[in-house]
Amino acid sequence: IENEYGPESKAFGFAGHSYMDWDGKMVVGMQTGVPWVMCKEEDAPDPAINTCNGVYCDAFTPNQPYKPKMWTEAWSDCCAIIWRKESGGEAEKL
Repeated sequence: IENEYGPESKAFGFAGHSYMDWDGKMVVGMQTGVPWVMCKEEDAPDPAINTCNGVYCDAFTPNQPYKPKMWTEAWSDCCAIIWRKESGGEAEKL
C-alpha cells in the first residue's frame, strides 16, 4: 500500500498522515484476508505491517511488538553498487 510514502507523508504534515491512515483503512475494509504491508511507513495503521525497504535492515523494528519484522526489497543501495561496478569503479558502499 502506498509504496515508500513515509518520507512524503512527513513533508505534508497532518494531511499526509491523514491520507496514509485513510489508505490503510481503505484496503483493510476490502476484507481480502491477506496481510497488507506499507514500505517505509513508520506509523502504518493496524493491521497493516510496516516494513524495511532498503539494504541495511538489521536495526529495523516494526511499529508494534506483535507485527513481524519484514524486509521488502533492496533497491535503494544495490543498484548504485552495480552501476558503479559496471562503470569501472569500485563496487563499494556509497
